[in-house]
Amino acid sequence: MVEYGREEFLRDADRPRHTNILLGIIFMLLGMVAILLPKFTTALVVLGFGVLLIVAGIIAIAGALRGKDVATGGLYMGIVLIVVGILIFLFPVTAGHMLTSILLLFLVGTGLVFFYWVHLLGLKESGYLPLIGGIIALSLAMVIIFGWFGDVNPWLIGVFIGFDLLFNGLILIILGIERR
Repeated sequence: MVEYGREEFLRDADRPRHTNILLGIIFMLLGMVAILLPKFTTALVVLGFGVLLIVAGIIAIAGALRGKDVATGGLYMGIVLIVVGILIFLFPVTAGHMLTSILLLFLVGTGLVFFYWVHLLGLKESGYLPLIGGIIALSLAMVIIFGWFGDVNPWLIGVFIGFDLLFNGLILIILGIERR
């Protein structure tokens, strides 16, 4: 296993200062749009996922049919991907519920990664930002687990993506400002 420690983390974040700031601003603007239009963002994510599956299915089928012998597994996989993509378009609310479950796993994973970054950075050198990010990610995961706001699926994905973009944008801006 490749070791990923403090030096690797700082090296990965070592982009030109203006690049971090520009990316941060773009992320924050997209985050605000997602928060202001949560149902639209949720629908966009769900339907975008459907499009992604359909395209992947077409590519899988094309790849399976290219060879001399039809690769049956690739052909079947392509058909499954296309069918699931079409089902997402036919049943977007159900797909939204399923993506909310996936989002839960993403939030827990993101929160744990943020806490790992705190371990790498300590609470110096912007280490408090991943700490806050980890707390926010795990708090949002608890909103899903305990259903504190009732049926949150129509707007949940949009709001969570918006906050994630806002916070990641803030981290990038602060990293850009602190890098001289």
